[in-house]
Amino acid sequence: RYIDDDGKLHSTRLIISSWKIPSFMKYFMPSPYGYAVEYSVVDPVLKTLELRSRNLNAASLFSFVEKVVYSEESETETKLSHEARISCHACRFLDRKAEEWIESTVDKNAKFGLLGLSSIINMVEPEAQMALKARDEFASDT
Repeated sequence: RYIDDDGKLHSTRLIISSWKIPSFMKYFMPSPYGYAVEYSVVDPVLKTLELRSRNLNAASLFSFVEKVVYSEESETETKLSHEARISCHACRFLDRKAEEWIESTVDKNAKFGLLGLSSIINMVEPEAQMALKARDEFASDT
């Protein structure tokens, strides 16, 4: 992790996830674990969180590149922008089916991500309001 000259927080993480691999893919992917690298940038000025990830394992079978951006629309709304590029090259008979499986999995996970963000906001918001109130009270006392 590091903070650049513009105050943006940059992070790189290794993501390990458990996949429910369909039976037609198990021959090509015997391990149920997926490994990906994720790069994130938090911009406190623009109030954005950008996540970029790509798969590390099974790269000879498919490539998966994802970009998710959370940005502030207003004080009460967050915009989610999501794009994913999927390319399968295992064998032409299975590629379409594999792409559909990956697409379905990504779609479900994106919805969980938005629910997770919403949950975090709901937990943090009361604390942030209390902190702002304490700051205002402190400022009026001095």
